[in-house]
Amino acid sequence: MGAVNAMHDAIALANWINVLPSISTKDINMIFSEYKAERYPLAKKAFGTSRMLSKLIEKTMVGAIARFASRNMPVWLHRIAIAKMAANRPQVSFLPLVEDTGSVKPIPQPSLIKSRKLAGNVSSTTTTTATTATSTAKAD
Repeated sequence: MGAVNAMHDAIALANWINVLPSISTKDINMIFSEYKAERYPLAKKAFGTSRMLSKLIEKTMVGAIARFASRNMPVWLHRIAIAKMAANRPQVSFLPLVEDTGSVKPIPQPSLIKSRKLAGNVSSTTTTTATTATSTAKAD
């Protein structure tokens, strides 16, 4: 999880740095505030997930229960978990967007949407994908 989060962090930060209007302290603070607003909740969630998964290797009763639950998880619940993992597919704003052909809609990526707007690179695909992903995320 750590390496994946590091890549997602790098992509989000690269998107913001790409549209940095100047090297003034105000502008740098602004992009780091945007970056933190986007990545901190996801990093916190990943930390919680990692802590939960660490229970699987514990040699305690809690670990035994966690292992039993994970081995006997209903298929429908497993599909939900996999869909949530597959929904985070970040892209960099300064390269051509990769067409989304996945069966799970990606979650909104604020740095992609906002930085493309700032750079004037907003396509209908970006807006449609972001709108659909936002609607899907709110429905969860």
